[in-house]
Parts: sequence; C-alpha cells; structure tokens
Amino acid sequence: MIQSLVLIRILQQHICKKLLMFIRRSNSNNSTSNTEQKQVVAVNHDYSVTANNNVTDKAAADKAAADKAAASSNSESATVDSSSSSETTNPTVDTPFADKAVHTIYTGTNTYLYTTKELTTIATTPLQGNTSVIAYPDGITTALTGKNAGDPAIPVTYKGQNLYFKGTFEGLTSNGLYPDGYYYALTDTVFYGVVKPTDPSVKLDAPFLNGSTWFYFFDGGFTIYSYNLNFPHQKEL
Repeated sequence: MIQSLVLIRILQQHICKKLLMFIRRSNSNNSTSNTEQKQVVAVNHDYSVTANNNVTDKAAADKAAADKAAASSNSESATVDSSSSSETTNPTVDTPFADKAVHTIYTGTNTYLYTTKELTTIATTPLQGNTSVIAYPDGITTALTGKNAGDPAIPVTYKGQNLYFKGTFEGLTSNGLYPDGYYYALTDTVFYGVVKPTDPSVKLDAPFLNGSTWFYFFDGGFTIYSYNLNFPHQKEL
C-alpha cells in the first residue's frame, strides 16, 4: 500500500513537471510571436513613413523644378521685353539721316565722300561738282580721330547712298552746298546762287550796276548772267 502511494506521488510530480514545462514553452512561443509581430509592425511602419517621405520629397522636387522653369521663362521674357522696349525707345544711337533733309546743289569741284562720320574711310562714289545732294544740317558732327580730326562731317545722301561730306567750315553754304532758293551778293557787282537773277524771289537793295555778273548754279552745270548798260536786260553768256 505504501509503495503504491509512493508511485502515485512520483507520477504526480512528473506530470506536474511536464505540465510546467509545457506552460513555459507556450509562454515563450507567445512572447516570440508577439516580438516578431511588433517587429513586423515596426518595419511596416518605418516603410510606410519612408515611402511617404519619398513621395513628399519627389513632389517638393517637382514643384521646385517647375518654379525654377517658370522663373527662368519669366526672366527670359522680361529680358526680351526689356530689349524690345529698349530698341523701340532707342532704335539707334546715331541717326543723322533721320533729321531734316535739305536739297542742295554742290557748287564745288569733285571731291571725296566718306562712309563714316570720323571721315576715315573713303566711299567708292566721289561727289561731282554742280550736282544735286541731300544734306542733313542738324546731323553735322566733328571728326574726332584720324587725319581728318577736327573737320566737320556733314551727312549727305548722294546717288542713293548715305555718306559723309568733309567740310572746311561750319554750315552748308560755306562748304559750297547751296539750298534751294539761296543767293548771295559777294560784292556790288558779283552775285551767285541757285536761282536765276530774274526769279521773283530775288530781292536786291539796289539795281544791278553796269558790268554786274550773276553765277547761277544748277544740277548739271552753271550759267553766268551779265548786266551791261548797252544791253539793259540780263544776258546769258
């Protein structure tokens, strides 16, 4: 009887140990499973945040690129507009041929014309005497460099070309460029101009004296009128 009780006691202890081991193992598995689940959740959470950051960064980068492109386009547009405005308000710096044009007759001898206002480059077309020339008196400047420095540069249009006439004095008439209607009394008996002495526009302070002469210049040549008491009318020679 006593032996039977001992065996039962031993079996109870063994069963209790097995049961205790089973319970511990079960708890250990549950703890591991919970840890793995937490890790998975943590990993998934990190991935989600990382993914969101990537999306946010990409959107920000795209917006920044778009803003930069828009700013560059606006800058270029502003530059073009500014350039266009500048060209509109200041088409050119030197515009002597846009000033008042005056038709003249050049009464001097054949001479050179120049392509620049500095009178440094001779044009291929020379200016012939007693010929028609368009002059721009408001555009006269003075050459500053070269061998003709200090000489007046008179803008002219001659045979369809915009060129420069090298003057000796200021103005047009003093350089042999006579505007339409111009005449002048050099002395009491010598006159010259680009109108005939009989033209109604001619107004003299006194009648012609005996032996007076009038030099009339025109495009292509000149004519000399002479006044003689024996021939009271103007006589063309």
